[in-house]
Amino acid sequence: MKFFSKSIQSLIILISCSLFITACEAPVAHKNIIPPEAKDLQEENLPLKGYRGILFTLTKDEVVNKFKCTEYELTIGCPFFDGEKDEMLWITFNEAGRIILMKRDLGYFNFEQAQTLLTIFSKKYTVAYDPSPATLNTYKIGLKDTLSFVFANGQVVFQVGRSFNKRNELMNVFIFPPDVGATFLENVKK
Repeated sequence: MKFFSKSIQSLIILISCSLFITACEAPVAHKNIIPPEAKDLQEENLPLKGYRGILFTLTKDEVVNKFKCTEYELTIGCPFFDGEKDEMLWITFNEAGRIILMKRDLGYFNFEQAQTLLTIFSKKYTVAYDPSPATLNTYKIGLKDTLSFVFANGQVVFQVGRSFNKRNELMNVFIFPPDVGATFLENVKK
């Protein structure tokens, strides 16, 4: 009986140690944890210097090493965990190694989610461009493939666009450095 009790005790200690070691080596995706968005409705200072701790001034190697991102030529994917699900932030660099775009894929179009995001963005940032009724109609009848709502002098964009097969509508959020955002804003206004 004593032997059996010591075996169980040893087994419990072994399992506890294994769980502790496994927890210390949690997946990389769970090391970039997004805190609850308590600041969702607070205005942000412009120009934006980055997004989710990734500054526009960082090099590709610095972002890959600090956030454990996966590299794909001029684009990298950075996993974040929001407490419920994994989310990917895609960052694109130009040939000189400068960040020119951060992108969040939000999936298929969902009217309620889109309205919530537009409300949050309009409270956090200044509205730089809202599609006109004519632009909305052009998108609705299929003559235009994307619909952009631009905030923060062009730095934050909520975009709804049709997929390549034209059957689905997808939602994305783009975050640009100040100069790239200003150029994007000018192009959208044309």
